[in-house]
Amino acid sequence: NKIVAGAVHAGWRGTASKIIIKTIKIMISEFNSRVEDIIIAMGPSIKGCCYQVDIDVERAIYNATGDGRYLSRKNGKYYIDLSEANKIQILSTGVPEKNIWVSNECTFCNHDRYHSFRFHGNYAGRQGGFIGIFK
Repeated sequence: NKIVAGAVHAGWRGTASKIIIKTIKIMISEFNSRVEDIIIAMGPSIKGCCYQVDIDVERAIYNATGDGRYLSRKNGKYYIDLSEANKIQILSTGVPEKNIWVSNECTFCNHDRYHSFRFHGNYAGRQGGFIGIFK
């Protein structure tokens, strides 16, 4: 058994291009990973409460998931939860739901704790992420 790790950023363009599905397929084909052994963690991100998008982005995400559970409408505007959209894609690969952890932290709502380009604009800082394998 190989022990491998990967990191993926999936903004709306990555989600629309199914980057997480492509990554899982590579983990399986190139590293002989089994879906039941894949563990996924999604860190803080802007959530559906705050991530307003236009119809083109909403359609692109819908076309990439075939599911609308991540979508909400408020006052005629579209809001999407990319974590949920990516989770839908992950589940479609066969990764068990128990192997998926999703942070509930919204970076826009918690802009005092996290950097948020949507909130801070060009003055936003950057977030770092770490991944490691412990033996």
